[in-house]
Amino acid sequence: MKYRLNSFMHRNKSLIILCVIVLIPIAILSYFLLYENYQSRHEQETTKNLQIAQLLAQNLDSYIADTKSSLLEIATLDAVKQEDKAEVQHIFSNLHFVQNEVSLFWFVDASGHLLAEYPNQNPDPTSYSAVDKEFFQQAMKGNTYVSDRITGEITNREIVIVCVPYRNNKGQIAGVIGASIPLEYLQKKLELKVGSSGYAILISKSGKFLAHPKLNDIRQKVKPNDPVWQAVRAGGSGTLDIVAPYDGVRKFFSYVPMAEADWEVVVIQPLNEFEAQLHQLITRNSFIIILLFMLIVLAARYLVLTRNREEEARVLRSEKLAVVGELAAGMAHEIRNPLTAISGFIQMIMNRDDGKAPREYLDTVMSEINQIQSILEETLVLARPAPVQITSVDVSQVIKDVITLMQPTASLHNCYLSLNCQVESPILQAEPNRLKQAFVNLIKNSIESMPESGGQIFTDITLSGNRLLICIKDSGCGIPKDMLEKLGNPFLTSKEKGTGLGLTVTFRIIQNHGGTIRVESSLGVGTSIFISLPLTQPKLFAFEKR
Repeated sequence: MKYRLNSFMHRNKSLIILCVIVLIPIAILSYFLLYENYQSRHEQETTKNLQIAQLLAQNLDSYIADTKSSLLEIATLDAVKQEDKAEVQHIFSNLHFVQNEVSLFWFVDASGHLLAEYPNQNPDPTSYSAVDKEFFQQAMKGNTYVSDRITGEITNREIVIVCVPYRNNKGQIAGVIGASIPLEYLQKKLELKVGSSGYAILISKSGKFLAHPKLNDIRQKVKPNDPVWQAVRAGGSGTLDIVAPYDGVRKFFSYVPMAEADWEVVVIQPLNEFEAQLHQLITRNSFIIILLFMLIVLAARYLVLTRNREEEARVLRSEKLAVVGELAAGMAHEIRNPLTAISGFIQMIMNRDDGKAPREYLDTVMSEINQIQSILEETLVLARPAPVQITSVDVSQVIKDVITLMQPTASLHNCYLSLNCQVESPILQAEPNRLKQAFVNLIKNSIESMPESGGQIFTDITLSGNRLLICIKDSGCGIPKDMLEKLGNPFLTSKEKGTGLGLTVTFRIIQNHGGTIRVESSLGVGTSIFISLPLTQPKLFAFEKR
């Protein structure tokens, strides 16, 4: 005990020294790397924001390009070239069903007069003229045009317009087809949270806000002296780390131009989020140090447990060797008895004057030889099980076959055998011969336990969940309590000619099929054996090992 205590204290001192040696350099290194880590994180965040801006710009470009493509496809239709108002109205309704985010599809002739629109919003289409509109003038020049922010004349909604020219059958520009897109839809495409409080905006090269989290409160243009505006006007993409002139807060501005429109996507994130990340970084490093400390303690503890487990394994191997020795001693004892009888009868035959062997001598010798063979065969089942074939087995049929087989023996002992199966076709994945062997051993033991007056042996089959329950109950003499606790041990028997291996083999067969076996018994009353077997095949049958 004193040695163990000294060993425990020695291990703890070593653990403390190891922790100090490892943790102090880690803490110092973490402190010096903190600033570099912060700078690296700073660059990662700005790069990420620029990538977000690029993704948002690509998404908007894809949408505008799809809208342009739809309008250009419509412009090639004969109904448009012939200015068939009804047919174009129908085409617009079908297109609106697919692109319902567009508030209005329309087309006007070369004079700017409205020919058709969907949905119908203008109560007096003949009074409308687009001749003085910039988008009309640009499209009539043959350009595919995307407008700045404008206010719809009918609905007063803030919109942008995408329009394309269409040509008549002679190839001349005959008018303009357009789509009106509400700004709130563009805002939805930019509703992406950047960090905890960052956001994205969309501005035109003229300085108008097209999308902003507070678009309803922002109507003025970007101020000319705004550094971000100056960078946007210069063209290209990039990132600015500046103090915002409108609120005095230092922020990161990542901006990317669009290809399909004269617009710019800008992602904005306050610098104080990076400061918060710095605190998180410190907390994380502290957590890592604590975690490393715990890992070292656990590693040391694991080493101790590993050593203990190895010691337990050595003890277990010793116990197994002891069991093997006990089994060998039991076999030697059980085989020595019939060998002694055989040797004695052979000497008696040799000492006879006539040299003849009486029949009863030979019968006795043969009986003892059969006993030795029985012991060796049953021991071999325990030591080296033969290969098996797993098939679908009807357990009730197996037990019926066993009852038929054991009926003559039962009749000799005045026993009545019965089977009560409460499950329709109880199918198991098992080895039928092994299962039959187990039930033969159990029912045979029950028969041999009966008094001279006989008795009854009942077998019940029931189902519980995914397991099959089998109960074999007899009214025999019962099993003493001291033997009940040792059932299944080799060479444990109360029979005069028994080997004590039958139950050992039975227990092994049930366990190899993934089942359990439990025995309850009372002297003078009888014995009940409860077997539980899984309905599905176990992952591994122990008797398949070689």
